[in-house]
Amino acid sequence: MPVNRDCARGRSMKSLTEVFAIIFSFFLIMFPSPSLSALLFSKSDIFVGGNCQNMVVDLNNDGFNDLVTDRVFLNNGGGEFLLYDSLGLMDGSNDVRDIDNDGDLDFINCFGDYVNLYLNDGSGHFNYDTSYDVSPGEVYGGRVADLDNDGFVDIVVNGHGYSYQANILWNCGDGRFLVQGVMPNGISKDVDVGDIDNDGDFDLLWSNNASASAVYTNVARRVFNYSVWFKDTYSNGYPWSTFTDLNSDGYLDVLLLEYLTYKAYRYINNGSGEYTQLGNPTGQSGNYRIYRSPDVDCDGDDDISPKYLNDGLGNLTLSTETWPLWMGLGHLNDDGFLDAANCDGYIYYHLVSGGTNFAPGVPGGFTTSLTDSTITFGWEPSLDDHTSQALIKYNLRIGVTPGGNEIMSGVTPPWAPNVEHNERWTIYIDTRLYCDIYWSVQAQDGSYLRSEWAAERVFRNDPDGDGIGFACDNCPDNTNSSQSDVDEDGFGDVCDNCANVYNPDQADLDNDGTGDACDFLCGDGNGDGIINMLDILFIINYLYKNGPEAVPLEAMDVDGNGFYNLFDIIVFINYLYRNGPTIHCP
Repeated sequence: MPVNRDCARGRSMKSLTEVFAIIFSFFLIMFPSPSLSALLFSKSDIFVGGNCQNMVVDLNNDGFNDLVTDRVFLNNGGGEFLLYDSLGLMDGSNDVRDIDNDGDLDFINCFGDYVNLYLNDGSGHFNYDTSYDVSPGEVYGGRVADLDNDGFVDIVVNGHGYSYQANILWNCGDGRFLVQGVMPNGISKDVDVGDIDNDGDFDLLWSNNASASAVYTNVARRVFNYSVWFKDTYSNGYPWSTFTDLNSDGYLDVLLLEYLTYKAYRYINNGSGEYTQLGNPTGQSGNYRIYRSPDVDCDGDDDISPKYLNDGLGNLTLSTETWPLWMGLGHLNDDGFLDAANCDGYIYYHLVSGGTNFAPGVPGGFTTSLTDSTITFGWEPSLDDHTSQALIKYNLRIGVTPGGNEIMSGVTPPWAPNVEHNERWTIYIDTRLYCDIYWSVQAQDGSYLRSEWAAERVFRNDPDGDGIGFACDNCPDNTNSSQSDVDEDGFGDVCDNCANVYNPDQADLDNDGTGDACDFLCGDGNGDGIINMLDILFIINYLYKNGPEAVPLEAMDVDGNGFYNLFDIIVFINYLYRNGPTIHCP
């Protein structure tokens, strides 16, 4: 575009209208207006019930978002939502994740003293699986994420009540969870997870009553250390907390609400572990809960539920509309803009006022790096027409079969891409347990619109470079692309310490490199370590009286011709008593 050089040098004259427009824009940024009149949503006549915890999410993997309220409604793809199941679990804190890495979303309900798990049968029907007792204390909030980077999602819940610990339920990967009490003690009203330091693991944000809210940083596997204390939030206000990128710089900021004092605090993350409070606490006029939300107005920044639009710098403008928490927003038609299963139980469709929202580009530039206990996957950032690179988030899928989710599930709800904004992610696994590891990445923009999965990559731990992955290679440290194994004992001929004798234990008592199955004393038929007349009698007994065979059988073939007969006895006698030639077994 040609440059207007007068404007570039600041010498152009502004009209009075332009001047007033600039002044008005300045005041709009510095002192946001109390309301925004432009409507974002249009209320439909479709009633699905529920409340502000409604979920918009694909439960049966058909590519259409379904609805979870106090019931389950499946989207038939034609604009209809058909009642499919009744949950009756809206009390407490609910979420969905693939907790068993089988490729579908399961249901997690945190209520009272229990965390209750329901497994999806793949069709959107949830079957009760198990419950975990996290008493004492009422569970008011819970979050789900892979906190220890093992590929399986864990569950963190608060410990609401005096001197009650919060808990983390560590996913063991075999259908069981290990419950561990964690700090902080006290009334932990709410908790959120997010990678605040962009180091590739999830940190914790606790909001506490009768204490200040704080960040606990993930410093090692299953170890969280206190790192930031928001002293201004110390009160009896029962705060709620959330991570969100208020100023669109790629670092998660902190939003805290004390709903008894109706104050919202905004803390900006400078990327070095320090937070600066943005402006004065915002009065909420009775709102008991505000939380992060996606980019509701599709202007390239994260907004705030239930009714705050962000200008991209963290300044919030009150909308005349409300929308649900982040789970109740999603795509219910194909226009690329967010719709809502709203708090009043009705579906609201986005009012598209022109323009188009396209999915972000498919990620590229893939890398992998390996250590003894980890593998790190990397990719280059995607581009999007509305969302900046700093706000694009990613889903990582890792499996042992093409398109599989066995190691890390890429089936996630739209509000929780499993690696957030990171472009590298490390998993703690022993890659020697797998033949091939299949992996892919997809990008998600600020309005929950996802790209296609990138063309799948294959990682193979192949130290000998013969093209066969470690777990499938019968000689993983010796090149043998043919995988020849004559004795079929599971060890290839090039590394078998007794290649022609079946010996799957590869025992080698004297450590001479020859397996015990092949490491024998020629002629020692009875295996006593001495060659004498008893061995000749042993061969005679074997040949003519159905006696036991030598171990190995080759110990009796003293003439080395591959047969066991009278000639072996003659050669043996000649060797022992007539100074005959040395015996020689094959």
